[in-house]
Amino acid sequence: MNYKKQLEWQDPVEIAAKFADKKCMAFLHSGLKTNFSGNKSLLAVYPNKFLIPDSFEDLNKLEQDYYFGFIEYEFPETNFNTIFYSFHVVLIFDHETKTIELNASDEEHYNNFIKRLKVDIEPPKNSKIFRIFSHFKKDEYLKCVDIIRNNIIDGEVYQANFTNKFYGRFDSLNAFDLYKKLLTASPSVYSCYIKFDDKYVISSSPEQFVKMDKDGNCETRPIKGTARRSNDPSEDDRIKEILAGCEKNRAENLMLTDLMRNDFNRVCDAGSVLVPKLFEISTYSHLHHMSSTIIGKLASDDRFKLLSCSFPPGSMTGAPKLAAISILKDIEMIPRGIYSGIIGYFAPDKSFEFSVAIRTLLINEGNFEFQVGGGITIDSAANDEFEEMITKSLGIIKALGITEEEIRKVVG
Repeated sequence: MNYKKQLEWQDPVEIAAKFADKKCMAFLHSGLKTNFSGNKSLLAVYPNKFLIPDSFEDLNKLEQDYYFGFIEYEFPETNFNTIFYSFHVVLIFDHETKTIELNASDEEHYNNFIKRLKVDIEPPKNSKIFRIFSHFKKDEYLKCVDIIRNNIIDGEVYQANFTNKFYGRFDSLNAFDLYKKLLTASPSVYSCYIKFDDKYVISSSPEQFVKMDKDGNCETRPIKGTARRSNDPSEDDRIKEILAGCEKNRAENLMLTDLMRNDFNRVCDAGSVLVPKLFEISTYSHLHHMSSTIIGKLASDDRFKLLSCSFPPGSMTGAPKLAAISILKDIEMIPRGIYSGIIGYFAPDKSFEFSVAIRTLLINEGNFEFQVGGGITIDSAANDEFEEMITKSLGIIKALGITEEEIRKVVG
């Protein structure tokens, strides 16, 4: 990026809306400030180069530039959805200093960007769903939970993150309007609106996968443990306290923390892997989440080795990871695709940040899908797990204009 300018502060969402009709763009927006992230948003427009990797080693082909994209859950076994783009214009929004740094490959693309900012945007049409289906009906979901519990009893796994997919088709579609509705319904640290041709990835994820700075300091912040919020403040505080003290959720979170510590230990300096925060409770619009923070210092210059050793996110598999992946593949019976994978960017200084692709709506040629679930342990009650799955769908279904009652009818 040879051309840099400072712009006056504007709302990142309003600027991104000016480019929502383009065939290719990436907008990573921090819609919620937290103690671990949320200071920065990035907007990338005017595509330059792209890479469809066949392996994590292929990521070494990325040039020293900003690259935005996602890695699907089944990668590298499949790479139908894994892709990274570089762009001619990248904006970095600093939410604390209220500054915008514009990076352009040349003056021509800078001027094109400035001209586009002056274009008036027509009022968006509303999206309308033609139909929606559920991969599992309620009775099937409950049976699958019991199957996983039997696998745990047999010693195959300690925990497995079982999910259900909802899918359907739009009668009419305004994807950026859906994104704004999701921001309102479920503000989060890692929201994104990515459009690569006819494929949209719209996400409002609360979960950090892996973050690394230019000096190789690494961090992961897995979530495991969820409780639905109450509109009554005193009751909401009580729910938060119950979550913090819940033995099932603490055990589940601890297993995941150990799993991610093990992943980090494979690529980090000896003694650098630490857990500064354990069983921390964070609050979002509809939910309270329990998370833990693991840090480390990368032992080599191969930043992609950190991703390959930690992927896929342990919070979306279970423990032991490989055994859980195998069991879930047989039970779920359909590929997850981008869901349960990761979304984020690589920077020119070798830093990167990726979120876990949850609370994520995927749209391709008018068809849509989203997936939700939760971790199953020996202490899981099937109906409670079903209710957690419904709770986790609330942000997306609200953005889609679907009521909780309607989604319950879909699952039967």
